[in-house]
Amino acid sequence: MKLIDTASMKEAERRADAAGLSYYQMMENAGQAAFSLLAGRFSLPGRRVCLLCGRGNNGGDALVMARLLAGAGAEVCLYLTDGAPRTAEAKQALQNLAGAVSPTPLEQVPQGERFDLLVDGVYGTGFRGELDPFRRALFAWARGAAPFVLALDIPSGVEADTGLVAGGALRADLTAAFAAAKQAALLRPGREWMGECAVLDIGIEKGGLAALTRAVEEADEGYLRAQLSPLSPLSHKGTNGRLAAVCGSDLYRGAAALAAEAALRTGVGYLTLCSTERVCQLVSLRSPETVLRPLSGGGEGQLCPGDLPDLWAGVEGADALLIGPGLGRSEGAGELVGELLGRFAGPVLVDADGLYHLARHPQWLAKRRGPTVLTPHLGEMARLTGESAGEIGKNPLACAARWAAEWGAVVLLKGHNTAIAGPDGALAVNPTGGAGLAKAGSGDTLSGILAALLAQGTPPFVAAVCAAWLHGRAGDLCQAGRSARSTLPRDLPGRLGDIFAQLGI
Repeated sequence: MKLIDTASMKEAERRADAAGLSYYQMMENAGQAAFSLLAGRFSLPGRRVCLLCGRGNNGGDALVMARLLAGAGAEVCLYLTDGAPRTAEAKQALQNLAGAVSPTPLEQVPQGERFDLLVDGVYGTGFRGELDPFRRALFAWARGAAPFVLALDIPSGVEADTGLVAGGALRADLTAAFAAAKQAALLRPGREWMGECAVLDIGIEKGGLAALTRAVEEADEGYLRAQLSPLSPLSHKGTNGRLAAVCGSDLYRGAAALAAEAALRTGVGYLTLCSTERVCQLVSLRSPETVLRPLSGGGEGQLCPGDLPDLWAGVEGADALLIGPGLGRSEGAGELVGELLGRFAGPVLVDADGLYHLARHPQWLAKRRGPTVLTPHLGEMARLTGESAGEIGKNPLACAARWAAEWGAVVLLKGHNTAIAGPDGALAVNPTGGAGLAKAGSGDTLSGILAALLAQGTPPFVAAVCAAWLHGRAGDLCQAGRSARSTLPRDLPGRLGDIFAQLGI
């Protein structure tokens, strides 16, 4: 899907205006397109249609629709929710009604009226923050006043760039997205307020629209079937991927165990775990298929530079390397991370404590000789970038895209809107997963899945998109059977087999 943020949309409109398509003509085109969308779905003569018009250009789009609906024989009720229009274009749209419809300024919530259709033209893409009590009451009435709500560009109360939803926002059945879908079309929770999203041409291609939109992938079952093939009947453990994992410490033994089981359940052919003796003891019981390389840990329960010779012997022949889950934050563990990032030429996935050390030594990324995948949550991304977690969470797509390009790495930014970005500009949003994944250890299972796909030769961006989908889908299946509250990270690997069987891969 092609998405556009509000700043880029304004720029596209400015360019179109400079190229000869006036702002008012864009409004006419938008109103006409939305009218045609509605007329294509409903017989309009005799239908009672209510239009809620704000004072900006979103309201102007609705005013154009009101004129066209009246001309088509609909019974039109036009409410001005914020008084008279304030933009020149909306004022012109009101003048062009020419008595076809009499607008009613709305000073209190209507009572008792019922309609066949309702059009939301109150805020559009300019909305930020919270709704006042009057708007909340108005939108509650609106949702009950008609069985079908059409939102113009975006439902009122939903932030276009972030997908954040204000309390009392007006949920739509259909959203008419002008020129391009806004980012909220793929971001939760906003996407759940939009209903079906129809992208409508309003003639602004002259504004260089294509160059200002972002192609954002949304993985689904078809995407995974296209990207991941069944294992060949002629394969052996060597051809199914060799993965080395440098994970775990005496304090965080479970992280290595979760990552190992997830990697094995994803089909990796040969998994070597380099960790402390205590970690290896646990993993031998949980996942006996794992090849174990127990190291001394320097007496502190964490790996240290003295372990490097033996560790490297377990890493150098691998197809991919996983660094970080449960590794620990000692200086010695950090030195190992730096050495491995510089030495290993294949794909490397850095997560958890690996990201902690990388944030302290960002120059290490320049040492990489092969593809790198980083999987931070919002707090880790804040540490890596110096930005606040709150600001990152408001626009995860933009943040992931910016830093993927800056670092030359694939960035999988974890959250309720997991965003994946490649250094070449590729973008994706993951639609699966829920509250049951918000637990310590969940990220370790994701790392195991993703690292296994890397070891099997899946391109890094594709591997990240597929891993996020698989991880979230496993969580969805667990939640369906035992609730989000009781879902544990240890439950996730066991559902991967069901998912692969369903997909036929």
